[in-house]
Amino acid sequence: MVRKKECFDKVYFVDNPEVLSRKQMDSLLMVSTKNWNHYFLDLGKKPSKKIIFNEIENVELCGFNSPKAMFGFLKNLDKKSLLDFSLEHDRPCLLKLAR
Repeated sequence: MVRKKECFDKVYFVDNPEVLSRKQMDSLLMVSTKNWNHYFLDLGKKPSKKIIFNEIENVELCGFNSPKAMFGFLKNLDKKSLLDFSLEHDRPCLLKLAR
């Protein structure tokens, strides 16, 4: 069962987070478990040309009480809507496209 849901108009997938400023790093939303992908809420009004990123619109972050609950939810989720998942910091969550 989903414990908590948050919707975002857009998030940013950043391929090279090592070039981000401290302020940009403070907007970290999630780091995925499988590939260590980094997702951020804000890169500022004019992100540096050094930053390699993709903007993803209409996103939902779903938090769970346990990995078992997250993977149970994932089984019934349309695979096309899944962006990524995380088991880091004892906070299972997944990022998906909102309907």
